[in-house]
Amino acid sequence: LANVLDGSQNSAANELRGLGGNDTYIVGAGDTVIEEANGGIDLVKAYVSYTLGNNLENLSLLGSDHLTATGNALANVITGNDGNNVIDGGAGVDTLRGGKGDDTYIVDLTASNVLQDRVLENANEGIDTILLRGGSILPKAATIVLANNIENMDASGTGSIALNLTGNAANNLLIGNQGNNTLNGGDGNDILVGMGGFDTLTGGRGADTFRFDLSWLGLNDGADALITDFRRLDGDKIQLQGDGAQSFSFVGQSFNAGSASSHQLRFDAGTLYGSVDAGASNAFEIRLLGVSELRQGDFLFG
Repeated sequence: LANVLDGSQNSAANELRGLGGNDTYIVGAGDTVIEEANGGIDLVKAYVSYTLGNNLENLSLLGSDHLTATGNALANVITGNDGNNVIDGGAGVDTLRGGKGDDTYIVDLTASNVLQDRVLENANEGIDTILLRGGSILPKAATIVLANNIENMDASGTGSIALNLTGNAANNLLIGNQGNNTLNGGDGNDILVGMGGFDTLTGGRGADTFRFDLSWLGLNDGADALITDFRRLDGDKIQLQGDGAQSFSFVGQSFNAGSASSHQLRFDAGTLYGSVDAGASNAFEIRLLGVSELRQGDFLFG
């Protein structure tokens, strides 16, 4: 039989046990669900943050609180509520739906560095983010493309595996990892963050921001990134952030050793050089393809 067991009607820590059918459990704080193996396709509906136990397949969050939903090793279907949810499918090949709210999905990569889970979002349902985890070191970079209605993708939790990210028509935030990444924002006003490695950044259409943190930029080790399509007329910006970023000034083509500012930027022959010692050495280099000049107004600091 398909049973419905509701533990949410009181404040007790209830223990709910189904039988062999496709059971539905409604749980509140402290409730425990116990299912035997091969006991049907079961659904837990939760008013609280919840982690699926053994032999439970599906999970739906209820209400509008900001809750966390976590799957197990099975192929789960996990559905969020109207709040800002964190949804982690776990080890299985899962289908994740956040619903309304600004949702965050934790998604593992397979051994071939593709998404293990399917993430589904409707239009106008918040600003949603995929956090990538895991992956394998392979000789060729894998490319992951943001699906429709998902705004952000963060690969900073994938170490230094070869990985490229491509955005969609929305305003995307794409964050790479410690390896050599290629980030392409596509349409929209995008923010591209390469992190470590030598990264190739393409903003695409729209007013894009190429963001660099001083802690990620290498010291005296050659070029750190390539920006392929910086366009001032589109509103593109280069953003420097981190300790000391507010101290930078743009000095033109040559460093000024006599300046009171030790943090200087100069642009020469298609390369932006940054110095933190009044030009005695280059702290970082960023190449800009097809760009002949930069101005103070092209930068954001902090």
